[in-house]
Amino acid sequence: MESDPVELSEGQSNNSDSWPDCPLDQEELDRLQDIIELAPTSNNELADQWGYESGSDVYQYLSTKLDEYYTRNAEKFIFPIEPCREIIKEMF
Repeated sequence: MESDPVELSEGQSNNSDSWPDCPLDQEELDRLQDIIELAPTSNNELADQWGYESGSDVYQYLSTKLDEYYTRNAEKFIFPIEPCREIIKEMF
């Protein structure tokens, strides 16, 4: 189950300021984009990508900030779910 990354067209910006109703800040949007691009991914892979000390830090971050935008499969890999893809398409 792979997702195509959302690419910016010329002249597009990934700036959440353009969308005042967006519930996420720019960092969170960038991290959703990473989840889409890296899926299936792991806490450790995201820790490397985001500069976190450990996968446990990523787990805590995801659980508190982005819980409604991803799921895990039986092997605990992280996958974006539809709300994640939708918000990224709208923002980019």
